[in-house]
Amino acid sequence: RGQRRSAIGRVAVHVDDAAAWLRGRAAAATAREPYDLVCVDIADGSNRIPETFYSAAFLADVRASLAPHGVVCHNFHSGKADLDRRLEEACAAYGAAFPGGACRVPSPARRPWNTIVAASPRRGAFSSLEELRAAARRAREQR
Repeated sequence: RGQRRSAIGRVAVHVDDAAAWLRGRAAAATAREPYDLVCVDIADGSNRIPETFYSAAFLADVRASLAPHGVVCHNFHSGKADLDRRLEEACAAYGAAFPGGACRVPSPARRPWNTIVAASPRRGAFSSLEELRAAARRAREQR
C-alpha cells in the first residue's frame, strides 16, 4: 500500500487504495503529467466489482487523470446474473462519464468470464469494438 514501482521507460505501477489515490491525483492534476492508459482490475473475494469503482466520482477522477487521447480499460468478471448486472451498470456509467464513448471488449475464449470495458475522454474516440480496433491500428501506424 502506498508503494510506487517504476518499470522501463514511462511506465509506472502504483499499489494503493485506488479510489483514494486517484482522488488525490485528480485534485492535483495540474501538477502531474496525465496518463495515456489507466488499467483497473479490482474485485472483491466473490469477483464482484465494488460499485465505488464505477461510480460517477471514481470515473470523474479517472477521466481527470487521463490525457485527452488516453484510454481506460477496466476488467469485469461476467457470466453470472449478479456479475452481469454490475457489468451493465458499469457500461452505462462509463458511457455517461466519457464523451468519447465506451465499449466492451470480450475476453478470448479461454477466459469467457472476463469482459473489458474501454473508454476515452476524447469525443468520438470509439463507442464500439470495431471503432476501438480502428483507433488502435491508427495509433500503431503513427509510431
